[in-house]
Amino acid sequence: MRAVLLLVLSGLIPAGCARGPGDRGPSIQITRVPPADKGGPDTLDTIAGRVTGAKPGQRVVSFSKSGVWWVQPEQKQPFTEIRPDSTWTNSTHLGTEYAAVLVDAAYRPPAA
Repeated sequence: MRAVLLLVLSGLIPAGCARGPGDRGPSIQITRVPPADKGGPDTLDTIAGRVTGAKPGQRVVSFSKSGVWWVQPEQKQPFTEIRPDSTWTNSTHLGTEYAAVLVDAAYRPPAA
């Protein structure tokens, strides 16, 4: 089974930032995708990526889909910090699809 990679480009960043011609704003890329698997509570792997143009305080929220979409690695620890070299890495439960979103510091994921 092949994993389907979902990439959300600055999906939760407020509009209203001034953008000039050719400036696409911040973006997030997933560079390491875990294998597709039916998922479960006991199996973890690594998801990783790179951010371009992140603003101070922005973080990554990653998701895996195993029947439904789950915030990773846990609902109570939803955020992944962006390192100074613009990369990020976190654990994720295996699923059939994966996604990552670049969010502002004030963002709170919906309650499960």
